[in-house]
Amino acid sequence: MRALLAFLLLASPVFPQNQTPTVPQSACGRGELQYEVKKDQGQHLPDADPTKALVYIIQDEQSVGLCIKCTTTTRIGLDGSWIGANNGRSYFFFAVDPGEHHLCANWQSRYGEVSRLIGLIGFTAEAGKTYYFRSRILAFSNKEDEPYLDFDAPNPDQARYLISISPYSVSHPKK
Repeated sequence: MRALLAFLLLASPVFPQNQTPTVPQSACGRGELQYEVKKDQGQHLPDADPTKALVYIIQDEQSVGLCIKCTTTTRIGLDGSWIGANNGRSYFFFAVDPGEHHLCANWQSRYGEVSRLIGLIGFTAEAGKTYYFRSRILAFSNKEDEPYLDFDAPNPDQARYLISISPYSVSHPKK
């Protein structure tokens, strides 16, 4: 009996633990801040500031899975703070100081499983340069697929095209 107990105690670290993954605080925001998002079809041009870098966040999505008119809201974190969100196919932009930065994309949902979907990407910004990042939900074409949040840096030509066909996202924290 002692041998069995000793084995179980020593072997327990190799068994998977059923823990909720934590949101990386270096990139994502703290807490459960949720966003309301409205889309603006008008033209939006960033203010030129040669001392900062310009960052575009694009969500490349029309609908999720087999549901027509269903779209996801993805909140975006920068260096540990939530800064905005996209809904469906949309984009927004912001300026950052030069240096190392950490971005987070997190599917905003009231359903626990999908709200854990997180994409992370780091970059080093240079003054006067433009950076493009894209979030999209993949592998959600049928009920058997597990959703996956892809957060990447598309090539600038693809990014500019996606911006040209997408509305501007205006997000505000929900009250």
